[in-house]
Amino acid sequence: MAVTVNGFDCVADIGTSAYAAAKTESQAKVPWAYQATYAKVLVYYGIVLVFTFSLKYAFFKFRDYQYKKIISREVPQNAQIRQWGLLTKIFDNLAAICRFIVYRRLPPAISRFTGFPMSIGTLAIFAASLLYSFCYLFIPHEWYRGCFGFGSPPLAVRAGLMVCGITPFVFILSGKCNLISAMTGVGYEKLNVYHQGVGMLSFFLSLVHTFPFVAQPIREGGIKYLHEKYLSDVYIRNGIAPLVFLLILCVCSLSGFRKRFYELFLHIHWLAAIAYYISFVIHANFELKSDNYLWATLAFWMSQLIYRAVVKTTLSPTKAFLVPNISQLKKLSGDCFEITIKKTTHRSFKWKPGQHLFIRFIGKHILDNHPFTIASFAENDSADCKLIVKAESGLTKKMFNTLSDEILFKQQKVYVDGPYGGMSRDIDAFNQVNLIASGSGVSATIPFFSMLANSKFASDINFVWIIRDISHFEWIKEAIQKAINNTSVKISVEIYVTRAKENDFEESDVEVHKLQYGAESLSEKSSKEQFDLADCIRFHYGHRPNVKDIVESFSLLKRNCFILSGSTSLRSECGNAIANLQRKVLSDPNVGEVYLHTESFGW
Repeated sequence: MAVTVNGFDCVADIGTSAYAAAKTESQAKVPWAYQATYAKVLVYYGIVLVFTFSLKYAFFKFRDYQYKKIISREVPQNAQIRQWGLLTKIFDNLAAICRFIVYRRLPPAISRFTGFPMSIGTLAIFAASLLYSFCYLFIPHEWYRGCFGFGSPPLAVRAGLMVCGITPFVFILSGKCNLISAMTGVGYEKLNVYHQGVGMLSFFLSLVHTFPFVAQPIREGGIKYLHEKYLSDVYIRNGIAPLVFLLILCVCSLSGFRKRFYELFLHIHWLAAIAYYISFVIHANFELKSDNYLWATLAFWMSQLIYRAVVKTTLSPTKAFLVPNISQLKKLSGDCFEITIKKTTHRSFKWKPGQHLFIRFIGKHILDNHPFTIASFAENDSADCKLIVKAESGLTKKMFNTLSDEILFKQQKVYVDGPYGGMSRDIDAFNQVNLIASGSGVSATIPFFSMLANSKFASDINFVWIIRDISHFEWIKEAIQKAINNTSVKISVEIYVTRAKENDFEESDVEVHKLQYGAESLSEKSSKEQFDLADCIRFHYGHRPNVKDIVESFSLLKRNCFILSGSTSLRSECGNAIANLQRKVLSDPNVGEVYLHTESFGW
């Protein structure tokens, strides 16, 4: 069906004076050059968002520094009064109100079904970003020009330029070492969900960019006219490749595919990313200053890769170039194994609790690069680095199958990349720290426990671990024993074993031994006395605990920190319970902060 504008046909009358006049009028109404502005609107939004979280990070760093001085009595009493003045309480209350909302979690089933992140705070940022983007995309008119020959549809141009504007953020957020993490203190593993979200937004905007170039020619002249435009317009032809590569990136990034085929995802992702960038540069052809954003993307991308290679990996020319570390693999119970990376003079690295490494096993698995949480605390520069690995599928299952019960250790050369991640707040700035983990998630909480046991700042440590079998306790028995022997801090350790004892389970069979050694009790014992773990830890058998009740059972102090690591259900239930604890900040003058840090898995 022919489309007419002001009495002439959009296809048949191309080349007439009336058609040329209408084209000029259309360009005057929606100038081609003006639309370059729409790339900037998302850049400005991203900059404001990053700057806001950078201010938050800087404020809490200063706050933690000040409070540590108060705890260690390095400041006079009047400074403490200022610290807990009216303005501080107002800020604490505002932070608690925000955390009451953002700490909440979606039910894991809904998160799995929809693909949405569980965190309400993350969803709120996504919602605000989408609303902002859609307002700039769809509210301005015109969407289409009178005829396709008058110029590119304004809606398509807006969408394409908005893709240019957010492309630097997509590639910055992809980096293990990136500028946004450095400015905000948020580790790349937590920013990964935003990398995926911005990537999905890019794909949506790309579809909006594509649709008018397909719909309007079909409307005016049918499939034949679209085919003619495809053959005659190089921009339409070379726009297909970046759309296809972006589709591959988004589909392969879905959690189901990524978790099931991690090695395949890893290699597809970086290859498709390179192909996408190159094809996007060709398609954009530096129109409407798009080169500004694409060169900026390349600059950030390359600088991140170079920094990571030189500082974090064995590619550093000053750190024994490509010389591997020696590791020992040991089989543990529960389909787990331990990796101990030996410290060497030629290749050493420092880490903090909550950080993780990427490991390459030299041999036939050299191309596979897997993240593992560090399960040990570096007391000194000569300490070995230990990792607890759950054998799932793929590489970890293959490595586990190479181990045997008869051989104590298996030596393996590895390339180490890291460490990365960690906690943005200073753990020593809290009076009470509550560590809650399930299964192999204990690899993230046990280093905090070991460090805090020797700390002069914390006064109350609660360690909770949920496991299926009592044999799993062997994973951390040595670390627990060491911490108990050296501590002068009040410690409570609770182990919940969901599987009942081999003999008939009775409620009265629950062990009630509980460790709560404080400074007073320790003074009554020799500092060198070795305590029996059976007399120090409370074990509960035969049921999965209600984590909400566990969270609510703690007697909160002035500054409280919760560190969670484990299953999605654990993080969801604890997150909602800790959100409810924010009410105590508002109602109890003795509670100033309840902070939550979760370890992210599945990146």
